[in-house]
Amino acid sequence: MQNNKVNITENGLFVRGVVVSSTAKAIQMKDGSGPRVIISHEIGTQPGVVIWDQFLDPRERTDVRLKDDQVAEYPKLDLYKPVTVQVSAMEASKGRTVIKRGQVIA
Repeated sequence: MQNNKVNITENGLFVRGVVVSSTAKAIQMKDGSGPRVIISHEIGTQPGVVIWDQFLDPRERTDVRLKDDQVAEYPKLDLYKPVTVQVSAMEASKGRTVIKRGQVIA
């Protein structure tokens, strides 16, 4: 039997679930500062789905690559695998829960 326990040593809000999708799209900033990549992960929880949106600058990250204004490469979470995200900021509106800032801890 697999041990799925996560050792959490900090206080805070944690979301644990299974990654069901990861998508990315490129946008151009209105202020002319260049492109950004929005990565959206859907994490299946009990009883629903939590969306985790990451806004990344491809000029500052080596794991994000654009080709002809399309996202060619981006960091993906393993599909259908358990994940624990430590949440720094979140929003709930219109029946959706969206993680605005967070980091994967397991």
